Amino acid sequence: MATKCCRYCRQPLPPHRLGIEFTPRQGRIFDIIACAGEIGVAGHDLAQLAGGSPANIAVHIANINEKLRDHGYHIRGYGGYRLIKWGRANPRIAESAAATSPA
Repeated sequence: MATKCCRYCRQPLPPHRLGIEFTPRQGRIFDIIACAGEIGVAGHDLAQLAGGSPANIAVHIANINEKLRDHGYHIRGYGGYRLIKWGRANPRIAESAAATSPA
């Protein structure tokens, strides 16, 4: 995925997924897990693809899950990391994300 830049200063903009702002590393990890679908991706494979150790990846996933919590999604790590729908999204946050996310 191409990095978007500010049209005024040309500085790279942080990646957004599901209307949530992630760091570049978190965005890469999220993309890999989302593309893996229901099968998921093993921790050591994810570490090789995203760069870093499995322990480091686990910390990033914990931080991603904090950001995903109010949006109705969660990354599970049993038998491979996978993105799942988790409960209901907070409607107030979902409305504001839809209003601010680029079309």
